[in-house]
Amino acid sequence: MKKKIYVLSLILSSMFAFGQVGIGEKDVKGALHLKGQFPADGTESDSLTRNVGLILPKVDTLTDGTGLPNVVTPSGGAAIEGTLVYDAGNKCVRVKNGDNSWQDCLVDNSSISTLFDYDVYGGLNVRVKKVSAGENFSIVLGADDDAVYASGRNAYGRTGVGNSSGNTATYALILAKTVTDISAGFQHGLAATSNGELWSWGEGSYYRTGHGNTGDKVFPMKVKGWPETLKAVRVEGGYFNSLILTDAGKVYGMGAFSEGTMANGTNSTTAANSYQVPAEIPNLSSYTMQDISLSRYSAAGLTTDGKIYVWGNQAQGRLGTGSSSGYITPTQILGSETFKQVAMGTNHGLAVTADGKKLYAWGATRAYGTESTTFSASPVDVTSSINSGAGLAADEEIVYVAVSKLDAAAANTGSCIVITNKNIYASGSNTQPQRLGLGFFVGTTTVKYSPGSNTTSGENLTGFVPMYDKAIYEGTLFQQASIGLNHALMTQTVDPVDNSGGYGYGTGSVNYNQLGAVSTGFTSLPIPMLIKK
Repeated sequence: MKKKIYVLSLILSSMFAFGQVGIGEKDVKGALHLKGQFPADGTESDSLTRNVGLILPKVDTLTDGTGLPNVVTPSGGAAIEGTLVYDAGNKCVRVKNGDNSWQDCLVDNSSISTLFDYDVYGGLNVRVKKVSAGENFSIVLGADDDAVYASGRNAYGRTGVGNSSGNTATYALILAKTVTDISAGFQHGLAATSNGELWSWGEGSYYRTGHGNTGDKVFPMKVKGWPETLKAVRVEGGYFNSLILTDAGKVYGMGAFSEGTMANGTNSTTAANSYQVPAEIPNLSSYTMQDISLSRYSAAGLTTDGKIYVWGNQAQGRLGTGSSSGYITPTQILGSETFKQVAMGTNHGLAVTADGKKLYAWGATRAYGTESTTFSASPVDVTSSINSGAGLAADEEIVYVAVSKLDAAAANTGSCIVITNKNIYASGSNTQPQRLGLGFFVGTTTVKYSPGSNTTSGENLTGFVPMYDKAIYEGTLFQQASIGLNHALMTQTVDPVDNSGGYGYGTGSVNYNQLGAVSTGFTSLPIPMLIKK
């Protein structure tokens, strides 16, 4: 994929955040990365083994538009338009304008917490076709080998590496099968194979892994209770339970009847009110589904003719039925439209029409782009709020949407990612450590790039804000995303010309290695970065 150094704002923010450049390199590891030679012996190396960075001319102070004679080019000529210098007096970077003046500080000192050399990230050596983010762990599906990899917190065996303590620091191969779908639940994982097998691992309480007991599984295990006559094609891990979709369009469940998410209008987590092994959900047997979505409090199915049915807990309007109370069995919403995707978050939901030209949202409005803590019990067309209110371009359509499904039950939490064929946008609460990948917190007067310096509070976004200007390379597009409790993952498209790209990206919290091996000194990554070794 064509890799260009991005616009000046990204160069500067990345330089200070990641301290590396990548110019003329085929295997660039980040937005800015240097490879060179040791002066002494000529050995080729890179910043993995030596500290390098973009070195700017340093001047004592730049104050006005007169220019400074001591800022010169390597050949001794006067500095030209676009020259970068480090203003030591004001501790900032400036760029020279065409009128011989110098711009004001582009990054202020208060926004720079620490400089670090960003090199080893992720530890994943395969391209990915799907990513799924859970509570402090991640699982990815390899695009070229169809195997499953996991990284992050091991508690309850959720990473499937055979350990229930500590962290798995780099992505580890956990299931070397031909896998077609994956899902990270709260503290468990699921996988469906090409021959229709169902595999699960992690926390077994409430029977959510479907093995007939509540023991934790530290390795992926084939669910023996899954009938050989059935073929699993989609899996969805929730909070206390799981859903499985067969190739015949039928929906099965494992785990507790919590919050009505088993489509029976019941809220219970007792053993008697649980599917201890996979069982077809009776109230969904009359529907033929092409897709399913499951969150902590809600669930939905998309029928083969593009109709949406929802079930679960209606509080805060999170089901879009027009009601904000009670637990319901499958109920159709937005019957006048035909859809290609529905995504259920903890407190909100999104739906994309079949042509990709219209986006509907419901539930907690802060989750999809307002400052309010109110909710909308009925779906609202929010297409016009995409791209900070500019809406979709004439040749732009929505490819995929992701929502946060593991948040707390509060009107002020929830996030969304909207991917189009042109860009990637984020909306909602950014209070979880920068999981939206927008790289900033809004202060009283200025926008600050502050990676990791403020991980417990942040702004709520108005509309769907572009993430693309923080992407690693110009031309990078995405095809799928997943939002975990404190982090998010995205899959990059493959360039059809040279078959490059196709790697995973991550943003947000790294305190449990849920984005892989990240040695940054910070607790979160502020912009999407490659999960590639």
